[in-house]
Amino acid sequence: MQKKLILLLVLSVLAGALQAAELRFAVSYRSASTVYIAGGSADGLAVGERLSVKAKNELVGEIEIQYLSEHSASCRILRESRLIRVGDAGVITRAADHASKTAPEVSVSNTAAKAGPAAAPPASAPSIQAAPVAKPWARTRGSVSFGLSKNWDQTERHYDFEQRFGRLDFAAWEIGGHPLQFTVRGRARQDLRPQTLGFETLLPRDERRDRLYEVGLRYEPRKGRAVIEAGRLGVPTLSIGYLDGVSVELRAMKSLRFGGFFGKRVELDHLAGFTPGNKYGAFARLFNGGSSWPGAFDATLFGVREFAGTTISREYIGLQSRLASKSFLFAEWAEVDLLRDWRKPADGSGAQLSNLSASATYRASPSSSLALSYDQRRNYRSADTRSVPQVLFDTYAHQGFRGSLDLSRPNGPGVSLFGGVRMRDQQSDTAYSGGGGLRHASFTGAHLNVSLDGYYFTNGVNSGLQGSARLGRIRPSVMTDLTFGIASYTLKAGGTRRQNEWFRLSAYKTFGRGLWFRGEGQYDRGDDVKGPRATFEFGYRF
Repeated sequence: MQKKLILLLVLSVLAGALQAAELRFAVSYRSASTVYIAGGSADGLAVGERLSVKAKNELVGEIEIQYLSEHSASCRILRESRLIRVGDAGVITRAADHASKTAPEVSVSNTAAKAGPAAAPPASAPSIQAAPVAKPWARTRGSVSFGLSKNWDQTERHYDFEQRFGRLDFAAWEIGGHPLQFTVRGRARQDLRPQTLGFETLLPRDERRDRLYEVGLRYEPRKGRAVIEAGRLGVPTLSIGYLDGVSVELRAMKSLRFGGFFGKRVELDHLAGFTPGNKYGAFARLFNGGSSWPGAFDATLFGVREFAGTTISREYIGLQSRLASKSFLFAEWAEVDLLRDWRKPADGSGAQLSNLSASATYRASPSSSLALSYDQRRNYRSADTRSVPQVLFDTYAHQGFRGSLDLSRPNGPGVSLFGGVRMRDQQSDTAYSGGGGLRHASFTGAHLNVSLDGYYFTNGVNSGLQGSARLGRIRPSVMTDLTFGIASYTLKAGGTRRQNEWFRLSAYKTFGRGLWFRGEGQYDRGDDVKGPRATFEFGYRF
C-alpha cells in the first residue's frame, strides 16, 4: 500500500510538470570547499540536490546540498570554471507550476499607474467574471532516476560486477493549505556477481540492497511554537542516524530551540547481529539566525540513549557547533560515551571521548584561503560489539591533522597545497601525506578548465605517489571531463613495486523540462586493476 501511495504521488507530479523555470538562491558565504546559499528546506530544497552556479547568466560551476536549515544550505563544490564567490547564484530548474508557487507575489496596485475611477460599462454590456482558479493540492519538488554500472575485470580473477539502481526523492508541503510536509527518500539497488571467489555467504551472486531513508509527515506552522515530525526520519538538527518514531522541537525564543525524539533504531544495511531496540534523546539549540555580529553561530547540545532489545546498547552526549564571520569559519563535532554497567572498562573510567572533529578556515581575500582540521576517533562498546573479546577490541585513539592552502584568481590560474599526518598508535605506524595542484579556470578563454594534481603518501605498509591530469568544459547544458591518472607504490614488506593507470571520461547533460543524463566511462590498466567500467544514469528533476 505504501509503495502504491508513493508511486501515485510521483506520477501525479510528473503529469503536471509541463514547463520548466529557474529558481535562484544567492551565494552568501564561501569557504575553501563549501558554498553556503540563502535557500533551505522552507524554499523547497533538499539534501543531495545539485544546483548550477551562475554569475549573471554565465555558468561558473556546480554544487551539491549537504546540510539544510529552513532558509540556508551548506553545499560541497563539485566543479567550478572560476572561483565561486559571494554574489553568484545557485540555480535549480523546477516545473513552472512549482516556480509560480514559490515566486514572490506582486501587487498590481503597487505597480500600476495611478488613474481616476474607471468608466462604468454600458448598461447593455454583459457582466464578465474571471473563472475561479483551482488551488493546488500542495507545493511539490523531487527527483527520480535510474542507472546501471558495470565493471569488466580483465585480471586473472575475472571478477566482473554489475549494479542496477534507482533513486527517489519527493516532497510535498503546504498540503491542503495546511503547514504539513510529506517526504519520501529511498534507493533501490541490485548487485550481480558472476562469481564470488568462494565468499558466497558474504557476497552473494544476486544481492538486493534497498534502502528507505525517509518517509514521514512534518507539521511546521510558520508562527507556531512546536514542530512535530513522525515516520522514518533522521532528526534534522543532528547526525545521529535514523529512527522510526517521532521528533518534537519547541521554539522557546527566536534563537533558542528545545527538542526530543523517540522511536525504534533503524539499521539500513541489515548487518548480522543487529538487535532492534528503542532510541530516544533530547537536544537544545542556540543560534543567531545568521546575524553578522559578532558572527553567525549555531550550537547544539544533545544526549542519546540506544537499546538492543531491553539492554542499554549505548549512551552518549554530544556538542556540534559552527561559528562564521566574513573571513573565518570554525566547526566542530564531539561525542562523549557514558560508560556504565557492562560497558564500564577495567580501569573504572566513566566516560570516553569517542569522536571529535574540528576545522577552521580563514579567507584573507576572495582568492586565498587557509584551512586546518583535526579529527579523533575511538571505537566504542555497544551491544552489537559486546561479543568481541576485550583483547581483540580496538580501544586506541586514531587521530590526525590536516592543513591546506588555496590561492587562485577569478577566471585564472590557481594553486593548492595540502599536508596531513595520522598519529601512530598501538595498531598502526605514523602515516604522512602531502601534495598540491595547479589549475586554470578558463584556459585559453574557451570555457576550458585544466588541472594537474599529485601527492605522496607513506605509512607502515607502503609508500608511493599518485597524480592526475584533467581537462573539463562547462557549458549551459553540458559538463564534460577527461582525466588521466597514475598511481605507483612500493610494499615495504617485500619491496615489491606496483603501478596502475586509468583514463576517465564523464559527462552531465540537461535536456530541459527537468530531464538530465550522467555518464562515466573508465579504463584501468596495471598490476591491481585491469579492464573497462561504465556508469549511466537518467533522471528527472521537478
